[in-house]
Amino acid sequence: MALSLAKVELIGTLLEAICYGMYFILFVEVLRVLYARHRAGRSTWSLLVATLVIFSLITTHLAVQIARIVQAFTDHLDVANAAVAYFNDVSTNPTKAKSCIYMLLTLICDTLLVYRVFVIYGRRYWTLILPCVLTLTDIGLSAWFIWSLYGGVPYVRGSGIPNGALARFNYFYGVTLALNLMCTVMISWKIWTAHRRLPGPAAAGVRVMGVFVVIIESAAVYTCLLVALIALSALSSVELWLILDPLCPIIGMVFSAVMVRASREFHQDTFMTAELSLPIHLRANTNAQPLVLTSPSASASHQILTVPEQKASLPMVQITTSSADVSSLDTLDKSLGVPREVK
Repeated sequence: MALSLAKVELIGTLLEAICYGMYFILFVEVLRVLYARHRAGRSTWSLLVATLVIFSLITTHLAVQIARIVQAFTDHLDVANAAVAYFNDVSTNPTKAKSCIYMLLTLICDTLLVYRVFVIYGRRYWTLILPCVLTLTDIGLSAWFIWSLYGGVPYVRGSGIPNGALARFNYFYGVTLALNLMCTVMISWKIWTAHRRLPGPAAAGVRVMGVFVVIIESAAVYTCLLVALIALSALSSVELWLILDPLCPIIGMVFSAVMVRASREFHQDTFMTAELSLPIHLRANTNAQPLVLTSPSASASHQILTVPEQKASLPMVQITTSSADVSSLDTLDKSLGVPREVK
């Protein structure tokens, strides 16, 4: 049985509410992760601001959608098919606000994904060329799409959609899909190559393959939804809104799941503790106590880390640690927001 536009909007709103509840749980977990990172002495302001902005947009989107549902099913009850007529009218302010919120949320998350690529590749600007081109294209297409709403051009609402509006809709999601796939491949490749150089399953307390699986799973979910969205819009199917309405909290879940699940791949048991004592002739002069260090497991290649002495007359104390572990801190810990504690 074919669903009417009013039924699809109602079901879509219920799905969005369910997904929002799931997202809210992950949002609380993200706050916990950021708090742990703050206690470890790491900067959290940028991630905290991004998390709060995303949460505000998703919450506002749900509130606007509920307001639309209430207005559609309670106003003009004396008019036949009043709800369908309301949803077909794309010139209403709630409809415009809903579309603007979704476009802005998508662009923010895409920008954060591009920044993650930039960080994980050691802040090399050449890695931003293609992602930035696709991001700027997405911004242009979203502005074109929003302009069509305020210009009175109808957009995808089931059958009878103008080809121009349908093309704009598909272009935007097509570029978004390409950007997410490219960034996911770049991040996954970097993590995989770093993992191959490690002597064990973990580096700097982070299980690399666990993080790799998290990124792949999150990207797969979002990619499948975008493909289904493009296919339904190409068919001018009214069931498009069953995916599009709950997509905002799903985007929030994908963003939050990477950070939360990556933090759970951090384990203290991947570290080993040892004592480092100065030679006897130096201990006699300085009354130095043994220094307790916590360090990742050693590997074949090492990097020298120097601890400055407290007195200029004493020689420097050198500690060796794995260069792969140091590299993994830069590529994983910073970009994924994993809290790190050093004893």
